[in-house]
Amino acid sequence: MAVYQGRDSNYAKVFGLYVKRLRRPGVDTLKEALALATMVCFDYKRGITVDNDAPRKIRMTRGLFEQRLRFIKRLQIYHDAPEAVREKTDRIIDFCLKHRRPPKRIEWHGRRYSVKGIVRKMLVAVNDEGEKLKEKVLSFAG
Repeated sequence: MAVYQGRDSNYAKVFGLYVKRLRRPGVDTLKEALALATMVCFDYKRGITVDNDAPRKIRMTRGLFEQRLRFIKRLQIYHDAPEAVREKTDRIIDFCLKHRRPPKRIEWHGRRYSVKGIVRKMLVAVNDEGEKLKEKVLSFAG
């Protein structure tokens, strides 16, 4: 999701924070999907995000919130994420759509994980503003 993912993303340019890629461009892991969903929910809560086409702030509407969450699913299909990852992501996205926040914990391969812990490892701040925003996102996630 070019809006949030990668050092050259519009989010990194405007807010100094981005979701790192683990393997290759796209969303092919559960960690990436969870971090992106958390960022979308956080932006919806605060009411602002960045434009997909240009590095500028825009209003985060309910429609844009839903569109971006559903786009995570489409990206996983497009980038051939494993079926188990897509199924788990579908449940996370459904939770986010219903509650407008990510779950606190997820179960994966028989183990329970803190969403905040996963998101902490996935977010990269590029400046002081990004560090402050990262702390706000982590506070929101956990």
